[in-house]
Amino acid sequence: MFATYAIVLAIVAGYLLWKGGAAGRANICVILIGAVLTKLLYERTSSATLFYESLAIVDTVGFAIQLMIAVLSRRTWCIWVAALLSRTNIRVRTH
Repeated sequence: MFATYAIVLAIVAGYLLWKGGAAGRANICVILIGAVLTKLLYERTSSATLFYESLAIVDTVGFAIQLMIAVLSRRTWCIWVAALLSRTNIRVRTH
């Protein structure tokens, strides 16, 4: 499952790094770093509680950065990315 996600993420990242503006590049960097950190946490955390607490921190920081990018950007799609990340963050924290 992660391999499929990684392939799709790499394709999107390649496109955004090639054609995206500053906001697109910043957004994909945040998403890539979050994906790598999540995978590392999953592989190296022995406790489920510690994993979910650490994941909540990664998601919250990623959301805060995405929100700053959205506020500073002239593009409207950035706020949608931040909104989708906030929904994911809320869903992870409640489960």
